This record gives sequence, structure tokens and C-alpha cells, in this order.
Amino acid sequence: MEQRELAGLVDTAHGFQSRRIFHDEAIYRLELERVFARCWLFLTHESLIPNSGDFQTALMGEDRVLVVRQADASIRAFINSCQHRGNVLCHADSGNTRAFTCNYHGWSYGIDGSLAAVPLEAEVYRGALPKAELGLMQVAQVASYKGFVFGCFDPQAPSLADYLGEMAWYLDTYVDAVPGGTEFLGGPMKYRLPCNWKLPAENFAGDGYHVGWTHAAALMTMAKDPHVGGMQGNTTQNSVATDGLHVATNHGHGFSLLDDGYSGIALHDQPEVTAAWLTEQRPVVRERLGDWRSRFFGSHCNLNVFPNFSALPMGVNTFRVWHPRGPAEIEVWIWALAYRDMPGEVKEATRHCHMKTFGTAGLFEGDDAENMQYATDVCRGHVTRAGRMYSGMGLGRGGAHPELPGTVHQGAIAELAQRSFYEFWQQLLVAPDWSAVAGLSTHAAAGERA
Repeated sequence: MEQRELAGLVDTAHGFQSRRIFHDEAIYRLELERVFARCWLFLTHESLIPNSGDFQTALMGEDRVLVVRQADASIRAFINSCQHRGNVLCHADSGNTRAFTCNYHGWSYGIDGSLAAVPLEAEVYRGALPKAELGLMQVAQVASYKGFVFGCFDPQAPSLADYLGEMAWYLDTYVDAVPGGTEFLGGPMKYRLPCNWKLPAENFAGDGYHVGWTHAAALMTMAKDPHVGGMQGNTTQNSVATDGLHVATNHGHGFSLLDDGYSGIALHDQPEVTAAWLTEQRPVVRERLGDWRSRFFGSHCNLNVFPNFSALPMGVNTFRVWHPRGPAEIEVWIWALAYRDMPGEVKEATRHCHMKTFGTAGLFEGDDAENMQYATDVCRGHVTRAGRMYSGMGLGRGGAHPELPGTVHQGAIAELAQRSFYEFWQQLLVAPDWSAVAGLSTHAAAGERA
């Protein structure tokens, strides 16, 4: 596609996106090259691979990878494909091993990716096998942010810390709030959904607008907190439109929250159990992270680390990746997060809430899945695809905050984060490499403050 055509897909200044971006095969192929082969992508959590030889399989775009704990405790990632005839090397989701052996011809690789053994090597290759050149293809960069392991195929990409940028300040509210760190409670759960990956990603980046409408029945049934329960129907009686925050950061990341300290546990069966733990921990969070984030701790929030790593990290504690499987299908991988030193009853309350709300059969998950599916499917039509979609809510009302990073909108309901998401997406598609990306604006603030 030509640069002019790509540049016309997103109009950040006025809040429009072309419907083509949700169903066009050529755009999708360019995304695999310039988004998923260029950005930092979430792989796994360190708690799932604690020992040497522990591994998890993962996806980076449509590339299968193996994430492996090394003998020196470092973590490396490799393309999950035998270098002989290309077969998938490891079919297991996870495990512990001393070697990966292909079931096609028996080629075997060490956990460091080196080609270790080849059946009948001396007899059939007669000393001509270049074993040193036939190790597994390695992911160029692998790094961990406070237990969360990411990989990047592009050696020229910024470091993970630089890529997360301002979003790291908000992430720390949930991944570094209390001593002991975090862990994933098993998983992932997986399912396929016929939708474009960008729709759920931008939803988690900051769509507080849909909650009271899409999830009205679930809120009526399950919400134990009047602030959250009162969102049903999107009535003006609830102050969520003006309370809380909605934030866009550099590199297309988005974050929003209600900012009341306890709404994150509104969907627990017995919220008072977790509320007592939150109250006990809040002074610890204040000591570690300051006043603002001690206020945020316990509040309902949602976030998306561009491109496709999303979370509701308080109470529901769902963390997920929207893996693209074509322009109109994704594979959803879902984990539940807990703090290692949480009391057992609080971990169990977290796990149970996660399952009933955003597990594969959760009430809220089903609500969202239906919307994502039909918002994608409708764009198949030739005439429909020629139209645009609008995300101009709060346009021009975000700006710098004296104490908080990023571009901040007062009130949780806005579409600033969505505009920032698509702005950065477009910049990646237009730019041939990271040096060109760096030369473009990677922050929605300029347009918002105008």
C-alpha cells in the first residue's frame, strides 16, 4: 500500500478511523510486519517458569515461540520450528525439559536453542552438517518488567523500559504495589473469537462508555458497590462520566480508572474479605508508590499495553493477550493475577471473581465477545467497509497533569486512549523502521492540548 493511502486510514485530529482497517487482508499483512514484528509483545509471567528448563509456548503475531528459563536463570525465546523441515518443535503448552526434540526426524535442541543431536548424523551427513548454523531462530530481545516477560523481534527497537514509558508508572500501581511481587494463578485459558484484534485492545485501553450499557444485566446481578452498580444503563445519576481518570501515554498505551479505592472488588461475592486486605495494604502502597497510586490501588481500572496486552488488574485481575489469527479472528489467552503474599482466602476470592466475570465462560466476557464479533463482521460488506468509525469523545479535553504522566482526561469516560492507540498504529504502518517512528510524534498530547 502507498504511504498516502496508509496515512488516510486514521484521522486523529477529528477522531475517525477507516472501517477497512478491521477487515483488509493487505493491511493485516502489513500489521504482522510493522506492528507485531516490531513492538514488544507479552510472552508469559516469570512465576510460570521458575526453574531451569521450564518453558511456556507463546505467540508473537502469528509466529509460534518457545519461552525458556536458562541454566543461568536468564530467559530466552526461540521460534518454535525445527530448522530441518520446519515442523512445530514443541506441541505442549508448558513443561520442563532438558531438550526439545522434533517428532518428524528426531532433531534435538538444547534449552539454549543450539542444535544438540541429529539421528544418523555421521552416516547420512558425512561431516557436512553445519550444526553451529542450525540452532533455533532466536527472538532478538527478551526482557522482564517486574515479573512480566516480553519479547521483541526487532533488535533496533527501544528497550522494554523505554517502550513502556509513561505506562510503567501506572502499571506499578498493580505489579509493584506490595512486597513479594505477583504471580499468575495457572493458565492460560484459551478460546477463539471471530473479530479483529484491534477492537478488544482499544476497548481495554479505555472504553468506560460501554460498561453501563453492554454489561447492564451483569452489573445488576453481580455488582456489590453502588459506584460500579450504578453504572448500569449509563444514567446521569452516576458520576463515572466526571469521576476518575482516562489517560493516553506514549507508544499508544492506554489506562483509565474510577479512583475510589475499592470499586475493583465490586464484583466479588464477599467484597468485604478483600476490602479488609486492601485497607491493610494501603499504607504499604503509599510508602512504596506515593499518595496518588495508593488512592488508585483497589480502584476498578483497565489498561492496554500496545498492541495487544490488556488487563483489568484490580479485583477482577484478568490479564490477556489478543493474538491475531487473520484480519477477522483472534485467539484469546487469559490469566488471573494475584500477589504472592496474599492470604489464601483473598487469592481464592480473586480467582473466583476472575472466572465468573472474564473467564472463557464469564458473564462480562460473553457480553464483550458478542460486540467484538459483530463489529468486525459488519465491516465485511463492500459499501460498509468504505465508511468510517468515530471515536471523538472528549476531543481536545485531555492535557498535561501537574503530577501524573501521560495525557490526562478528567473523568473515566472518554476516547482519548483510543485515538492515541490508532495514531500510534498508523505511525508504525507508515514508518519503515524504528528510527522513522522516533521521528514522528508518538504521543497524543499535541493534538489534545491544541
